[in-house]
Amino acid sequence: LQEGSGVCGAIFAMAGSSKLQNECDRIGHCNTGSAVLTSGYNLCDYIIVQNNIKEAAFVRASLLAF
Repeated sequence: LQEGSGVCGAIFAMAGSSKLQNECDRIGHCNTGSAVLTSGYNLCDYIIVQNNIKEAAFVRASLLAF
């Protein structure tokens, strides 16, 4: 799970890149088509980090606030 560019990069930047990347590093791997839930840090309550089938080379982070 790595910080990407575009929307993913913006989410990482707003959440706090180093904090979110450290959590993703601890999680390690996310199978294609799967997702993991991380803390939202500076941005929201939670972030869903998804390894999208259509964009298998990239990880897309989505926002989820409760």
